[in-house]
Amino acid sequence: MKKKMTKSSIVFFIAAAFVAVVGTALLVNNVLLYNDNLTMYVSQGYSVETVTAQLIPAQLIPGVLEPLGTMYGIAFALAAAGVINNKLSKVLDLSEAAPVEIVTEAVAAETAEGNAEEVEVDAAAEAEEAAVEPAELEVDKKEEDVKVV
Repeated sequence: MKKKMTKSSIVFFIAAAFVAVVGTALLVNNVLLYNDNLTMYVSQGYSVETVTAQLIPAQLIPGVLEPLGTMYGIAFALAAAGVINNKLSKVLDLSEAAPVEIVTEAVAAETAEGNAEEVEVDAAAEAEEAAVEPAELEVDKKEEDVKVV
């Protein structure tokens, strides 16, 4: 059965898409700005080789890497948060829906493995608890007797 995504996960994915679109717009803007500066300097009489040698490390590389690193990094983080949120909400829904089934499956798995030692230890612990209870009751009775006198 396919379950719907949670509303918060959808919000994360929409925010990631929005940030990715903004990052793409910044990337295109920086490349166009580089192209405009290149044509402006060439029209002023500078050689293309000189202008590109100066503008590529000063303007183009930072203008390309900044949106890639920041905007796409944020978009990736938001998308990952959406996926994690969706998976956690499904796990929490499953754990709230059937906690009894999980316990019975764990007990059935232990019995299937043949953990006889653990069963014996539990039986011994229960026997000790049963032996301690009457002793505690006797102490309580003695304290009541002392209070009455």
